[in-house]
Amino acid sequence: GISSGAPNENQTLTVTASNSNPALVTNLNVSYTSPSAIGTVAFALAPDASGSATITVTVNDGGASNNLISRSFTVTVNPVNDPPTLDQLRNLTLDEDALPQSVNLTGITSGAPNESQALTVTASNSNPALVTNLNVSYTSPSGTGTVAFALAPNASGSATITVMVSDGGASNNIVSRSFTVTVNPVNDPPTISDIPNQTNHQNTVIGPVAFTVADVETPPGSLTLSANSTDTLLVPTNNIVLAGSGGNRTVTVTPAANQSGTALITVTVQDADGGSASSSFLVVVWPPLEIRSIARQTNDTIVIRFAGIPGRAYEVEASPDFSAWTNLGIATEGGPGQFEFEDTGGVGLAARFYRLLAP
Repeated sequence: GISSGAPNENQTLTVTASNSNPALVTNLNVSYTSPSAIGTVAFALAPDASGSATITVTVNDGGASNNLISRSFTVTVNPVNDPPTLDQLRNLTLDEDALPQSVNLTGITSGAPNESQALTVTASNSNPALVTNLNVSYTSPSGTGTVAFALAPNASGSATITVMVSDGGASNNIVSRSFTVTVNPVNDPPTISDIPNQTNHQNTVIGPVAFTVADVETPPGSLTLSANSTDTLLVPTNNIVLAGSGGNRTVTVTPAANQSGTALITVTVQDADGGSASSSFLVVVWPPLEIRSIARQTNDTIVIRFAGIPGRAYEVEASPDFSAWTNLGIATEGGPGQFEFEDTGGVGLAARFYRLLAP
């Protein structure tokens, strides 16, 4: 509908436009070539802005009276809730049983500078059997936060953690960012319980002494056991016998005949992947009991003194002829390894035989 007015007029027309609100409407531009009857007015909106602006279009024919015609229209821009923002998150690769992790969150905003909603940050986890204790630390309106998590013991695989920022606005806009946690499997070594130190006299079998073995990934019955001795003259390796089944095992040690001393025995358990664990214990072999003296006292009692293993409870037995033995009681340890027993039942006897029993 653009024209110079009357059919007998043919002035060159110009079309211009003005804008009442440049903060809202930008890049106002008119496209028109005279004497065309049509043209266009183009404009853009300022980012994250709302409100209204009046656009006035003016046609000028440049005639003697420089006649003008104007037409106006209003541009109304409704406010829209912009989604919040959150920077992308990097994937993580960890080994099984790694320490608890903390991932930094950055670039958290409500979306546009003119928006100030209270933000909430939450996180979800696709594999709770692998990733545990998922926790978000964030206080609005900060631009940063953290998401922390731990790994389940002895677990491997992958989990997707999704972090969501919500602004609670009219359209309740949410932005989500996800990252993958990949946990590589690691061989867990087997375990073995402590084996207590063992003490006994020469020519005495020690054991069987019980201990246990276990493994997270391997059935206990499939574990391999071995043993060695630091003194093979006292305890030859072949004299260490490992027995039992599953997780319940025993070790029996037979010291070499007529030998005394101390050897460190180490029992090692190993799985098929080379993981191992060891338990060591001392084997202390004492010489035979040493009778120091057997003497009749002035009161006609008989006192027996002998050397033995400190802390042991030795039983004293007596017999008149080696055929029947009577338990007289437990010897008293006066000093470390020094024992004494007073026999009051031998008064008046012509002969009395004794023997010592080590439990």
